Amino acid sequence: MKTVRMNQVIATFCEQNRRLRMQLNELAPSGVVNAAAFDALDRFDRELSGDGGVRNGQHGVFIQCGAVISGSLL
Repeated sequence: MKTVRMNQVIATFCEQNRRLRMQLNELAPSGVVNAAAFDALDRFDRELSGDGGVRNGQHGVFIQCGAVISGSLL
């Protein structure tokens, strides 16, 4: 059950990142988008894909918000 929930959360973030990237790309030619926004999205996408801590066991925040408060993720 936790794995299914985690996969749903990650899929939601991936979809939100995809839509945000599309909107930022549309705005970029006007000069109002800081290029660092794309770097941040790239890093977040890498984390979500498994190249970072989110998929490597540090996902307690998605399962139990109390994990952040208790400090067990640190």
